[in-house]
Amino acid sequence: MPYAAILGWALVPYFFFSQAAITAIIVLYVLLYRFNYIGVPGWLAIVGAEVPDGVRGRFFSLRATIQSLLALVVVPLAGRIILWAGFPGGYQICFVLCVLFGLSALFVYRRIPEPPRARQPRTQWALLR
Repeated sequence: MPYAAILGWALVPYFFFSQAAITAIIVLYVLLYRFNYIGVPGWLAIVGAEVPDGVRGRFFSLRATIQSLLALVVVPLAGRIILWAGFPGGYQICFVLCVLFGLSALFVYRRIPEPPRARQPRTQWALLR
């Protein structure tokens, strides 16, 4: 869903004008972040299982640092694209590039092997979990 909302931002100028376009972008923004937070419990479970307690703080620190450094590089590049292509084409190009980078990350994550889960013994209370 997040990539559909971002791609929707690129298509807004073709379907909405003036105040309706602003409303559509805000609605898509709200939907994007609403659906992003659905995945938070799963993300925390993965981090809890895969990142040892002793290095978890370092992991999140390094992750935040890399994200900040990438933002320092990508935001000025996006600004250049917007200036070069003009409005609204520059924004549309940036949104489509965002979707393409996000989908490429999705394909990279799919290649990471999932470790086998330890089987838990079945009990008479297993259906209540």
